[in-house]
Amino acid sequence: MRGGDEIRLTPKEFDLLSLLARQHDRVLTHRAILKAIWGPNAVEQPEHLWTLIAQLRKKLEPDPANPRYLLSEPWVGYRFATGEAGEAE
Repeated sequence: MRGGDEIRLTPKEFDLLSLLARQHDRVLTHRAILKAIWGPNAVEQPEHLWTLIAQLRKKLEPDPANPRYLLSEPWVGYRFATGEAGEAE
């Protein structure tokens, strides 16, 4: 729920959000995320991840262009920011 509205996630969006939330405030590499969500054959296909992150940001972030929760770590991966860590970005 966000602001009283139900947010519907695809199974892959849910898998990605769950993975990031379980490791909140820790950077997960692109490779580790791809392997966890799509399996070992997908580690060289980051475009899947970029698309999924963009979809999640549109659904979850107050301002998807300036994410507060689903943060990019350039050249490394992504992290789910909580509390003050997310506010500072």
